[in-house]
Amino acid sequence: MQIDWQPTPGDPTLVGWLTTFLYGAACVLSFRAAFITSRQSASNCGRRQWLLFGIVLFVLGLNKQLDLHRLAFQIARQFAITQGWYENRRPWQWTAFGVICVLVLIVSLTWLVRARDFSRNHPGAIAGMGLVLIYALLRLASFEHLEKLLGEGVGDWRLMPVLELLGLVLIGIAAAKPTGPKSTRA
Repeated sequence: MQIDWQPTPGDPTLVGWLTTFLYGAACVLSFRAAFITSRQSASNCGRRQWLLFGIVLFVLGLNKQLDLHRLAFQIARQFAITQGWYENRRPWQWTAFGVICVLVLIVSLTWLVRARDFSRNHPGAIAGMGLVLIYALLRLASFEHLEKLLGEGVGDWRLMPVLELLGLVLIGIAAAKPTGPKSTRA
């Protein structure tokens, strides 16, 4: 098995490091919000939601610079080669991408339904995580025509990194003030 991956910075640009910093900041603020929420409320709902945000942001931030997805792709590629179906990989890639999109959609919708109060009290955090997940799925798609469309922009700022950066800023702002308006549900 030949794997060409090393744990080195995958995006050592200014925007890449800024994004990694924002992942770290939003992650820390989410864990802080979980702590504050658990001290202010007998309900663990908000605490669990902020913990989930922190974990997701930690994993995505780690992936931002270590390119763990490339390692996973290389392992999958080697597996496909050894199993003899690499030449017919397109249907498998589409299937895997479709399954991932459906799983993200199901998990997200289930989470939104179960955490209605959190969603109502922290719409910025929800919108931010939505943007970050959309960015991650678009990066995963790796469609050349889509990348060309989304990759064109003014200067070094392109649409896809702006989605990611905006999402992280929205999460960070919401997590910096974790107590939202009180629920109006009876």
